[in-house]
Amino acid sequence: MAKKITKLLGTDGPDLLVGNSDITLIAGYGGNDTLQFPTTGSARYYNYLDGGDGDNLIDNGNVMLSTIVAGAGNDTISSGGHGTQIDAGAGNNRITIVDSNGGNSIVAGGGNDYVSVTGSSGSNLINVGAGNNTVIGGLGTGNSVIGGKGDSRVSIGGGLVSLGSGKGNSVSLGAHGSSSVISGTGNDTIQVATDNAAQYYSVISVSGGNNLIDNGKVMLSTITSGKGNDTISTGGHNTRINAGAGNNRITIVDADGGNSIVAGGGNDYVSVTGSSGGNLIKVGAGNNTVIGGLGTGNSVIGGNGNSRVSIGGGLVSLGSGKGNSVSLGAHGSSSVISGTGNDTIKFATDNTAQYYSVIKISGGNNLIDNGKVMLSTITSGKGNDTISSGGHNTRINASAGNNRITIVDSNGGNSITTGGGNDYVSVTGSSGGNLIKVGAGNNTVIGGLGTGNSVIGGNGNSRVSIGGGLVSLGSGKGNSVSLGAHGSSSVISGTGNDTIKFATDNTAQYYSVIKISGGNNLIDNGKVMLSTITSGKGNDTISSGGHNTRINAGAGNNRITIVDADGGNSITTGGGNDYVSVKGSSGGNLIKVGAGNNTVIGGLGTGNSVIGGNGNSRVSIGGGLVSLGSGKGNSVSLGAHGSSSVISGTGNDTIKFATDNTAQYYSVISVSGGNNLIDNGKVMLSTITSGAGNDTIKTAGHGSRIDAGDGNNRITISGDGGNTLIAGAGNDTYTGSGGDDLFVYKGGKDIITNYTSGDKISLAGSVADITAVTFNKKGNPVIKFSGDSATTLTLNGAAKLNINFNGTAYMLGKNLIRSSDGKNSTLTAAFKGTFNMSTVNNVDASAVSGALKIKGNASANSIVGGTGSDTLYGGDGNDTFVYTAGKTVIADYAAGDKISVGASIDKATVSGKNVIFTTATGTLKINGGKSKTLDITDSKGKSYTAVVGKSDAMKITLTDSTASPVTLDAAVKTVDASSRTTAVKIVGNGLNNSIVGGNGADKLYGGGGNDTLAGGAGNDSLWGGAGSDTFIHSSGKDVISGFGSDDLLKITDAFSAPTYNASKKSIAFKVGTGSVTLRDFGTTTTFHVNDSTYQLSGGKLVKS
Repeated sequence: MAKKITKLLGTDGPDLLVGNSDITLIAGYGGNDTLQFPTTGSARYYNYLDGGDGDNLIDNGNVMLSTIVAGAGNDTISSGGHGTQIDAGAGNNRITIVDSNGGNSIVAGGGNDYVSVTGSSGSNLINVGAGNNTVIGGLGTGNSVIGGKGDSRVSIGGGLVSLGSGKGNSVSLGAHGSSSVISGTGNDTIQVATDNAAQYYSVISVSGGNNLIDNGKVMLSTITSGKGNDTISTGGHNTRINAGAGNNRITIVDADGGNSIVAGGGNDYVSVTGSSGGNLIKVGAGNNTVIGGLGTGNSVIGGNGNSRVSIGGGLVSLGSGKGNSVSLGAHGSSSVISGTGNDTIKFATDNTAQYYSVIKISGGNNLIDNGKVMLSTITSGKGNDTISSGGHNTRINASAGNNRITIVDSNGGNSITTGGGNDYVSVTGSSGGNLIKVGAGNNTVIGGLGTGNSVIGGNGNSRVSIGGGLVSLGSGKGNSVSLGAHGSSSVISGTGNDTIKFATDNTAQYYSVIKISGGNNLIDNGKVMLSTITSGKGNDTISSGGHNTRINAGAGNNRITIVDADGGNSITTGGGNDYVSVKGSSGGNLIKVGAGNNTVIGGLGTGNSVIGGNGNSRVSIGGGLVSLGSGKGNSVSLGAHGSSSVISGTGNDTIKFATDNTAQYYSVISVSGGNNLIDNGKVMLSTITSGAGNDTIKTAGHGSRIDAGDGNNRITISGDGGNTLIAGAGNDTYTGSGGDDLFVYKGGKDIITNYTSGDKISLAGSVADITAVTFNKKGNPVIKFSGDSATTLTLNGAAKLNINFNGTAYMLGKNLIRSSDGKNSTLTAAFKGTFNMSTVNNVDASAVSGALKIKGNASANSIVGGTGSDTLYGGDGNDTFVYTAGKTVIADYAAGDKISVGASIDKATVSGKNVIFTTATGTLKINGGKSKTLDITDSKGKSYTAVVGKSDAMKITLTDSTASPVTLDAAVKTVDASSRTTAVKIVGNGLNNSIVGGNGADKLYGGGGNDTLAGGAGNDSLWGGAGSDTFIHSSGKDVISGFGSDDLLKITDAFSAPTYNASKKSIAFKVGTGSVTLRDFGTTTTFHVNDSTYQLSGGKLVKS
């Protein structure tokens, strides 16, 4: 059998070596060799072919897992089996692998090589050198192409391509699998097939050069380029692109979003269109253009160049170029951050439901259009910015500069803050609730018709117009504020000359608050109701047409007008000369003016209150309270309806009521002083009070009370009567109504011009007693009173009339006053001599101090003595003698008569048959009174009978008619109350009293002296007081307090042994059904009872 040949070895020359199924190794050595394996239908493996140096032609057929090596030279190598390893040496090689399952490894040298792998499933490794190479990798994936610094042209299905820095490489990638391309600094072209709708994870990295990169539709890719002007495009989502320095053009089309793009410092163009958003785009400091498509959630970050950005929505953060331009779409929330250039930022206008944009610019003159984005935040830096928005709840913060801010057709809730420039802010078509804060410049704020707005300004001159809300401005030269017709509003301003005005159609607007610190202001509150207006120092003009308005105008000459308001307003002014007018009001207004010369016109309404200071005020109101200070002279006019009160000071005032007030009641007028003119009109039931001064007072209404002070007053009443006229100590003239009036006389030379029979006179002040009655030449009585010889009262027309003094009608005679029925007479102090009572029943001579004799008649007379030496004769009848003072003698006291002693009886003595009572004011002698029973009423109003049989032995008897308690006068020694059936309290004096109680539960107090106290029947309480006292117990349950060791207890009936209660510290004696108890005896230890003595020792009571 012949031996098999397994190797073919060539020569150094050109060889043709053809293998078969038995040969696995062919070596050509030197020369231009041809090495060939025929293609067969059977599977063959593991050939080794070595062409050596030279231009070799090597055909490996379809042998798999082969190794092919070619040396230096331009070799042509082909193979159809997978897993082939080819190492082509230096030279321009052409390597072809066809219909291989892949897994081949190809290494070419430094020449211009051509490598083609077609019909392969992929995963081939191709390594070409530094020449200008062409690599065609077929449609398979997982290939790796590694090239040198030449200019390579590579086309593979997918995998890794790593090329060097030639002048320009070209790379094409297929539509399947993930791929990576790494290239150098040349101008490279890299392209991925466009039908890769579901391709993922390409990685492209070029070091530099002006590159053209088309990533097809590969998703989740990473593209990195170096310094150069690159053109990069992709259509796959979640692509990460990092383009280096240079003017790059980056385009992403029809990607789902989620891309990340970073460009360097050149003038870059980035376009992301047809994307759902979520892209991150970072550009450098060049003049960049970024078009982000309609998708939302994008982020664009730029440097300090001038960028032009257009995105659907997301974040835009740019640096400080000369001017950036940003356009944002109609969907999603967006944020824009820019630098100090003059930027333009604009949202699409159809974003009717877009929310949460955030715009922040560091400076520059910017144009910002926020579209209709809602819930936005816009912040700009120093510069003249123009900002507009149409979405509600937008927050705008514009810094220093002359800014123009416009919000149109917003639902409200916006917040706007500007810096210190001259800003213009307009919010129109808004439902309100906006907060606008402007700085210290001359600002214009137009807040639209919405309510609930807040405008806060600095110290510039601001012009503000809002529908309603809060306006708070600083102290510029002059602010202007206009407010709409709806909602409640508040305005706070500084010390400039401000103008504040409400719309005039606000018929149902409530609760405005206006507060101004100073300046000459013009305030028109429209018809707002329940308002509060406060102004500071300055000449203010304030008007309002709403009820229940509260106005507080500070110092200055203010002019305040309220027109057609329902009333209930409160107005307060300072110390200037103010003008206040309230017209067309139903009343109930409170007006307080200061110390200036003020004018107040209160309209026809009632229930008003006007309170003024010490200036000269002119007041006209329909009705209410007027209280003015002490100017030189106030003038007050009051209307014809309602009740009114006027209080004024010490000036010469004029007060006048309208004359048609036929049914007006209850005016009260009080002036402190001055010469006043008061005309009360026809007001009824009035009270008029004036101070010191010569007043003229008139009234035509009945039931008035007029109290004129101490000047020379003239009082005239022409009404129906029932009036009270009071004048002070001056020389007054009264003219009554002709009806039944009361004249209160306090002194002076007064004249009542028309006293009538129904009038009454009341004496008051220092006027007490009539001292004399005379008649003038016209026959009118002239009455003099005690205290002042110049005090007279002249009653014109009253000579034959009954005069009613202090509620009692009298007839006047010379120096006496007699009751209208003639039964009662009062003697004046000027009366002298003897008064025979004749038909008079009662006489009062208490005013007479001279010697006087009064003789009674047969009736039961009441005789009141004087204060001099009087002798009183009662005559027949049961008479009552009243001792006043002085030395009085009762000449004919008889049984049935009574004596009233107006002072305490200090001593009772007997002189012959007479009894003399001594008091602190004199003596009372009762002729024939010794041992008689005298019916006495003492100075304390206690009635009892008394018997004086000898000096210092006055005994009194108390009956049930004597009121309890009874305190003994100093002259009383003995008291007998045994006939009483009701309890009585008796208090002794310093004498050795003997006091006997009655049948009630009496209380007897001994006082000083050695007293004897007998309770009588009943449960009595006894106190001995100082001295050695004797207590007598006969019945009942008596209690003795304060028992001393020198006191004596007499018990008239048998008693049991006493018992001592240590806890109550009391001693009790049981006496039949009654008892005697000793209490509160202090330190007493010795107790005398009848003839026995008891000692208290060691907590026990022992009879000694």
